[in-house]
Amino acid sequence: MKYAILVFLAGCSYGMLSTLVKLAYGLGFNVSEVVGAQYYFGLLVLSIIMIFMPKTKLNLKTALSLMLVGAFTALTGIFYSYALKLVSATLGVVLLFQFTWIGVLIEAIVDKTFPSRAKLLSLPFLFMGTLMAGGVFALEKMEFNLLGTLFGLLAALTFATFIFLASRIAIDQPTFTRTYWIALGAVCLVTIVYPPKFLVNGALVNGLFKYGLVLGVLSPAIAPLLFAMGAPKTGSGLATILSSSELPVAILMSSLILREQVSLVQWLGIFTILLGIASPYIYSYFKQQYTSKSLLELEKQPH
Repeated sequence: MKYAILVFLAGCSYGMLSTLVKLAYGLGFNVSEVVGAQYYFGLLVLSIIMIFMPKTKLNLKTALSLMLVGAFTALTGIFYSYALKLVSATLGVVLLFQFTWIGVLIEAIVDKTFPSRAKLLSLPFLFMGTLMAGGVFALEKMEFNLLGTLFGLLAALTFATFIFLASRIAIDQPTFTRTYWIALGAVCLVTIVYPPKFLVNGALVNGLFKYGLVLGVLSPAIAPLLFAMGAPKTGSGLATILSSSELPVAILMSSLILREQVSLVQWLGIFTILLGIASPYIYSYFKQQYTSKSLLELEKQPH
């Protein structure tokens, strides 16, 4: 259960990002500055901590594999930022949260096994909860943009792929070492896409510093660290479901900090998502109780 809690908290950490990013955008900082500062500060924090950690040598293949995992986290942020330029924030959230069923599908294809009933039970709750919490039913008209939709779905695919890879690659290595190399891979890709002009254009001293630092601590530091600790134990399918905690936290943060109005339908959507996250455990609990009861009755029968 503790590993499930770690993945759940990782999703919560990601959920805090959107509110902080909106605050940074409100001060006039652009996507390249915010994303660049986030990943650079995250790697800086991890690098400082690494000085005091036991040294671990990785072979080139393992290091590159972990950097590949990090590249998928960066791709998620990049694709999602482009999607939000072309579609509404509501539609963007709905598109991103398709990672729930995509993650379960990836696990099923790679492992060549049909998803368990517990996992399948959670998907309808997560899908409906996402639509409700995202405010889709409150919209009179939703504008459709093919390119924006494509970027949103790509963000969902890359995030699901990150969760899958994080649960399987180099899991025998120390957790913090894995997190550091994942962050390094993310920074390398972000540097290619968004050259770090924020380091010299004065954005840091104008307020970007504090947002970059907090964003960097949350991700790529804390959230991937929690994923690296919990996902190998829960499995990628269940980790995908647990990380759905991102959306409820994002809505709660926007309500408390940004003072955005949250409708009753959205609150019900949050509850539905949490129910979807809990449903595999509820199912397993009642299944275990039923099995135990059946065995007890069998033992009481005369031989």
